[in-house]
Amino acid sequence: MERAPLKQKVNSTFRLNGYTLKSEAANYVVEALLQVSEQQRQLWLDKILLTIQKQPLDSCNIDRELIRSVLQDCVSETRGEVDFFMVFDAFSFPSFTYCTNKQKFLKDDLLGLPPKSILPDGVASKAEVFRSRYHLIQQRCLRNELFRAEGAVGGRRRFRLQPVELLLGSSSRLTDVLVLGMLTQLTEGKFFLEDPTGAVQLNLDDTKFPIGMFSEGCFVLCEGSYDDNVFDCTVMGFPPAEDAETFRNHFGNQNMFGGPNHICARANTELQVLEKQLDGSMFVFLSDVWLNQPQVMDRLRRLFDGFKDSPPTAFVMMGNFSDAPRNANSYKELRNHFVLLGEMVAKVPELKASRFVFVPGPTDPGIAPILPRAPLPAYISAEFQKRIPNSVFTTNPCRIQFCSQEMVVFRENVLSKLCRHGIYYPTENCPDIPPHFVTTLVSQCHLAPLPPHVCPVFWQHDHALRLYPLPDVIVCGDKFDHYSTTKLGCTVINPGSFHKEYMFKVYLPSSRTCENSQISDDS
Repeated sequence: MERAPLKQKVNSTFRLNGYTLKSEAANYVVEALLQVSEQQRQLWLDKILLTIQKQPLDSCNIDRELIRSVLQDCVSETRGEVDFFMVFDAFSFPSFTYCTNKQKFLKDDLLGLPPKSILPDGVASKAEVFRSRYHLIQQRCLRNELFRAEGAVGGRRRFRLQPVELLLGSSSRLTDVLVLGMLTQLTEGKFFLEDPTGAVQLNLDDTKFPIGMFSEGCFVLCEGSYDDNVFDCTVMGFPPAEDAETFRNHFGNQNMFGGPNHICARANTELQVLEKQLDGSMFVFLSDVWLNQPQVMDRLRRLFDGFKDSPPTAFVMMGNFSDAPRNANSYKELRNHFVLLGEMVAKVPELKASRFVFVPGPTDPGIAPILPRAPLPAYISAEFQKRIPNSVFTTNPCRIQFCSQEMVVFRENVLSKLCRHGIYYPTENCPDIPPHFVTTLVSQCHLAPLPPHVCPVFWQHDHALRLYPLPDVIVCGDKFDHYSTTKLGCTVINPGSFHKEYMFKVYLPSSRTCENSQISDDS
């Protein structure tokens, strides 16, 4: 578009919105719009008008100085929107509640709910944790084709979910009943299925289990018969999982991950273009980096030297950062170890542009072993951050947005706890444990589907552990052997314990693949 038609369009657009542009102001807008592509000009014009409408104006006449100020604000906002690398701590995650009446997720502040607190009043918050998780999974089930209607379509059986209160209110035997609820142990040695309407005792003597790790705190689908106040469960399975694309086709592109953008990263075209330009990016994930061990520090030095020629986008290191018993000098000793680590990184100037993200482990210094865990204290991290400005000490879990991809980083021995507290050990259908674990995470939409006494969580911050919609990458650091697998478009990674065999994982966002890496003795 030439200058004259563009100026005419600018003036007419402002007049339609009740403003009059002075000649110098109109020329300034035209010069700015000529710097962007023709497809982007209308978007920029709308953005300029929206910003002007927020200004406390004394007159509808717009001069050049006001336009210049407004354009600077628009550019600053745009730069924030296309920031390709952001780390979000758990206590800043947005909280959404599923509204059963409107059948959509609404942000808590729009519902008039009070701000989240670490120490809430009363036990209502505890009940709300499991009620919210139930409704989240229930709405996902009801939208699945297996539960939409009764009868058989295309040879596939259809199911109808029943509440627990239907069983409790029945005086006769019920067969072929399907109930969604949470596995719980209300009486020692006896398992129950609980939903918001009540709890019923389970008989699991002849139950068949498909793939997955079934433990207290998991939400399951139980099929069977009910008689004499006991639900004889013949098959127990997980609710059907849902990929991110299906979620967004139903609920739209609202940003439920975190950050200043209103739409999710996957729907941001600018981030998608930028991701293609950064096709050489990589992430290095390490877990159990024991900085007090000389062998570990030696391998880290060799690791940094090995990446001199191709610096990664980020090194993501998860605790525990020491295996020494806790004592009065633990804070000081860990601080000194991080000082040495900072000096080591500073000796490799090629890594200056790489980010360093540190996520605390279960036994690292902190207020309490409750999730989400706060970052390592500033006393420990301050000196390292002075030497390495591109470092972030964040919470456990945390979230990382890289261009259009969403990553969740979590350090907890969840797989080990699920094995220890499961109601059966999964060996029949699949002898490998990781597929069972990944199926459990994806189906439960939660990082720690365990009872509170096994994995305590701050009640009002349970949403920080949600995996809904599914991110692109879940890094779940566990003392279990390393693995990487993909399910429903989500890559789940466990780097393994770095101190054991000096294993780590390298994730390549361009190809969405994960590579096994190791620093061997002859590296």
